[in-house]
Formats: sequence, structure tokens, C-alpha cells
Amino acid sequence: MNKISIIIPTYNRRHLIGQTLNSILGQTLPPHEIIVVDDGSTDGTPEWLAQTYGSQVKVVRNLVKGPGAARNMGFSLSTGDYIKFFDSDDWMSPNSLEVQLKALQETGKSFVTSPYRYGREAHGEWMAADGCLINHHGFPQHKPLTHWMVWGLFICIPTMLFRRSFIDKVGPWPEEMVTSEDWAYLWRMAMLEPFPAHAPGCFFYYRLHEAQSTGANLNDLTRDREK
Repeated sequence: MNKISIIIPTYNRRHLIGQTLNSILGQTLPPHEIIVVDDGSTDGTPEWLAQTYGSQVKVVRNLVKGPGAARNMGFSLSTGDYIKFFDSDDWMSPNSLEVQLKALQETGKSFVTSPYRYGREAHGEWMAADGCLINHHGFPQHKPLTHWMVWGLFICIPTMLFRRSFIDKVGPWPEEMVTSEDWAYLWRMAMLEPFPAHAPGCFFYYRLHEAQSTGANLNDLTRDREK
């Protein structure tokens, strides 16, 4: 009952996804499976993954249906008891899966959150964008997560680990949105589990770059309207 499935949607991330996968394969608690759902990449991402990682990563293709549909496909193919929806340009600290699984098992909660920080590329290297470790203490527990979301709080979903049974209850990701689908999904999760567990003993890197799908396709006004 300790099997963790990692589900990663991707599109034209051949130059970034290798570092993401290496951070997962280097975990102190190895994942049960890594499922990469390629959403119609034109840069050779699926072929490169197959050649570089072989059986370590399961690569499936989705016909340009967006990140929500890709995550839904990945979940339908997964077999783990725990689920992590991760992004193809992010990193996780080497102890992340071990720390988060322990938190879920000790608390009995449906999902767990952990800290993260932003990263930017400078002179060919990825570095912390600032000195902030976001969500280190978790949100204040005298109000539910939905309350803080109304006031602007957003916790990155890749920094979470879920029980599979909980994702079954939440239902599929919205497929009609290019961005803010993660905000909508977080809201649905918060309605079912208003006080998730928190594990500050690990952290994640959320990388900021020009190739991000939401930033490349939608301006701020469009993103706000969709949200």
C-alpha cells in the first residue's frame, strides 16, 4: 500500500523534462511508476524519453487535448495507491515522496501539501528566484482552505501527494481550460478536504521560463477572466 504513481503531462519539454525525471528517479523512496503523457510534442520529446529512460518511464501520447485531459489519461492508466500530479519542468527534493507519504499515513488525511520556491534560469543554470520558501508553515488552520483561496492563496498542486481514493471522489480534471484548471481542481479538493496535512520537511522547485504553456498562450486578462 505504498505505491506512488507520478503523472506528468508534457508538451515540447525535451530541454527541461530530463532534470525533472532525474529528481524523481533519485528519490529516497522510489516511485511505483512514472507516467508521462505527451500532448503532441513536435520537438521529439517522446522519442528522446524512450531512448534515454527506457522502461523507467511509461510514455503515452495524447492528441493535443490540453493539460487537464493529459492528467486524466495518466490517472486512468496509473496503478498506484497514491498519486502525484507533477509538471514536466519542476523539481522535487530527494526526500519528497518519503516525507509526504509518511505525513499521509500518520495523519490519515486525503492529501498533503509541502513548501516550494520559484526558480529562474541565469547564465545556463537554474537558481532560486528569491529567498522565499512558500507555504513552509502551511495555511492558518482556523479557517478552511477555500477561505484562503478566496483571499488569493494558491498552493501549487505538484507540491501535493494524494490518496488514490480521494482523487476518485474529486473526479476528473477540467479539460476545457488551458490555464486555471489547477485552481478549479484545487477548489474541488478543498471542498472535500478543507484541512489537508502539511509536510515542511521537503520542498519543490517551480521553474519560471518563457516556454510555460499558460504564459505563452494567454495574457493576464484572459487568465483572470478564465479563473
